[in-house]
Amino acid sequence: KWIFIEKKINNDEWYSEYSDDEVKEIKKQDKGDKKDMLQSHDVCPKNNSYKRSNCPNPPSCKNVKQEWGKAKLCINRMPHPDNKNFFYVATMKCIPEWENCDKCSCGILDGNRCRFKSNGQRITDDRYSVNCNSRKTVTIKPYKSGKISFKPFDIKGGNGKNKDKKNKNKNKDKKKKKGNKNKKKKKRMISGDSMDHSPVKAK
Repeated sequence: KWIFIEKKINNDEWYSEYSDDEVKEIKKQDKGDKKDMLQSHDVCPKNNSYKRSNCPNPPSCKNVKQEWGKAKLCINRMPHPDNKNFFYVATMKCIPEWENCDKCSCGILDGNRCRFKSNGQRITDDRYSVNCNSRKTVTIKPYKSGKISFKPFDIKGGNGKNKDKKNKNKNKDKKKKKGNKNKKKKKRMISGDSMDHSPVKAK
């Protein structure tokens, strides 16, 4: 079994769907990482909220029918379009131990937390499609289950504050205030505040 957002799919295609050539090539690269687990700070989208309590139990990889060696849990986290450092759980699945799990899509794992790091690239392969610049839609394309997409809803409260939007609004407010100050200065100059009002000595 594997999970995408709230959808549970009853197959092991993320483990089994490899060709012999793919297996040889990936094993050569030797990029396999440790198995993943849900962290206390992980959040999952459900009912217009992002909470740890929304997260379903991860699939058990012990029951996977072994074809490419042992299986391990892989959790893919995605950055939100409104706050690039707010990551939510998108996928939980079983993959071969020798495969690399992209735990932090469009980012890096810093300690046990995801941090956004991207030059605006687009993740496109035979199974995923994500634009790291906009992050408005996450699309997965597994072989058996077909294309499935998710559009993140707004972040509300908790540790999901819309930081990116707030920063943009703050900058706009600062520019407006500066503009208003400059206008006031100009008005003072025009009204004659710049004239010399010192007393004139009598002759």
